[in-house]
Amino acid sequence: MYAYIPTSDFSAAKTSDFVYLYAHFGNSDASQSGFEEWALVNVAPIPEMDALFPIIGFFAVTFATQRLQRRQWAQQVSTM
Repeated sequence: MYAYIPTSDFSAAKTSDFVYLYAHFGNSDASQSGFEEWALVNVAPIPEMDALFPIIGFFAVTFATQRLQRRQWAQQVSTM
């Protein structure tokens, strides 16, 4: 399981503060218990859609413009 928690949730936290995580694994029967562990993994933040759509739009316009320029160039060459 991955939990993505925005860093803005910790904006008021001090460097001396701790974060406690409570998790319940399995049932209450101790004979069924096994090893469980949580770890902090520093991964690249997931871009929000507000930031992603302009990037996709930029690439779409760029590639469409290049394709149109190539098509016009090919038509000019074929008419010569």
